[in-house]
Amino acid sequence: MDSDSEEEQEWEEFDKAIGQYRLKLNDVLFPLRMYGQGHYVDGVSEELVSLGIQLHLRLSGLDIPYECQDLHW
Repeated sequence: MDSDSEEEQEWEEFDKAIGQYRLKLNDVLFPLRMYGQGHYVDGVSEELVSLGIQLHLRLSGLDIPYECQDLHW
């Protein structure tokens, strides 16, 4: 397997993992949608995904500060 194929496969695995994480977030946050909070759930879900990726990078040895978007309610 050449390096381009390996890199492509790694990105596919990364995308798959993020997609599965988003699905689980949707399950966990679904009750909020039932009470009309869908708009907030969408924004918070993306921030949780971003923070999850940042946590992975930190645990992988990359010393970066956590960053969040300023969500306006």
